[in-house]
Order: sequence, then structure tokens, then C-alpha cells
Amino acid sequence: MKRRAPKRVSVKYETRCVTDNWQLPNRANLALVTSCAILWRSLHEHLLRCGSTGILDGAMQAQRLTDSPPHITVEEYLEGELQSEVRHEYFDGHVFAMAGASDTHEMIAMNLAAALHAHLKGKPCQVFKDGMKLRLQVMSRDLFYYPDIMVACDPADAHRFFREKPRLLIEVLSEDENKDLVEKYFAYQRISSVEEYVVVSQDKAKPEVRIFRRAEGWEPGETHHAGEFTLRSVSLALKVSDVYSF
Repeated sequence: MKRRAPKRVSVKYETRCVTDNWQLPNRANLALVTSCAILWRSLHEHLLRCGSTGILDGAMQAQRLTDSPPHITVEEYLEGELQSEVRHEYFDGHVFAMAGASDTHEMIAMNLAAALHAHLKGKPCQVFKDGMKLRLQVMSRDLFYYPDIMVACDPADAHRFFREKPRLLIEVLSEDENKDLVEKYFAYQRISSVEEYVVVSQDKAKPEVRIFRRAEGWEPGETHHAGEFTLRSVSLALKVSDVYSF
């Protein structure tokens, strides 16, 4: 069968995507600002509950990036992703190209997605593996991620290209562990529907599954290196050895 030529990304989107060397420091800065924004907001809300005068008001306004690329709207981002050969994450008007995954990363994610799919087949929940976007807001800023694995169960959450109310989110650790253990750890907590966030090491020689739960205040109450663990949000028990079976 003759292969169709890839659809070219619009010039407007293509020229504003982060594809040059400057993407790394800007990506790191935005990740830091995003994480700090959540921390500042949480502390600010706590102070207000305690009767504080709100001494943190305006603190985040001091954390501004002066070298940011042109702003891209959510609509432009969604349209651009339909045409782009490279996937991008979206951070408050800026897009960042995603790096490819290792074979180990993909096999671990596939094992988890397959187990979830088999367990939830015929139930209202849907399982997505790294191709469905997650939309969320932090400090009134729009963010879009591509979670490694996402389980969504709300029938009203049915946009064709993204979900907003997932129940379970799983990330297989990338080389930049801070992205999963800091940035996404705090960002995902802001989604009221999320019951569990699971982080899995991609080092087969040192297996590790960390489970963070809303019901437990997002504290790392469980870390598994062997044996069995339970994803309570979907009532699924799995063996650590099965996750790393390849």
C-alpha cells in the first residue's frame, strides 16, 4: 500500500513550537514555576485559613519569564497536535516537544495498560496509554500532558482529544525524575477526580512502584519492590514481577 505523505504542520504552529536548543532551560524554568505556583498557592490558602493577611499575594507575579516564545492558544495547540509528527506538552501558552521513550519504559507501560484494559473491559472506565492528552489548570493556567497511562471513568468527560477528570494516573519514570516526582506529583493533585497517582521505576534491576493516594493526603504510603500491590481506585491487584515481566 502506498504510504501517504505526512500532513504538514501549519507554519504558525510549527514556528512557535519549541524545537531549538533553548527549549531545555525554558522547559525547566516553566516546570519550576509550575511547581512553585502550586506550592505557593497551597501555602497561601493555608495562611488565609489561619487568619493570615495574605503575605504571599503577588509572590508568583515576581516569577516571570522574560525570554518566553510567542503565546499559543489552546485551540491552536489542539489543532497543531493533530498535524504534528512530534507530540508536545502545553504550558500556559507555550509548547514543548516530547522526547522519545526507551524500550524498557514502553514495555513496563504496556504491561500496566494491558492489565488495566483486561480488568476494566466491559466497565465504564477507559484506559489510555500515552496517546490521550490530559488537560488541567494550575493557578488559572492551562496545561496539557500526555500521561503514560490514564484511566478515566466519568461518562461526561468525553472530549475527543483530551480528558479532564481521570481517576488514575500512572507515570513510568523518565530520565528527568523531577518531572514525575515533583512537577506532575503536585500538578495531578489539583485534579479533584484523581484518586491515585502511581510512579513506576523503569530500572528492571531495581523494581519500584510508588503509590500516592488522595485518601491518604498524597503521602507516599506505599512503596513496593516485590510482592503484590493494589490499585484501589480501580480495585486491581497486581504483582510487581508482572509489571517487569519482559
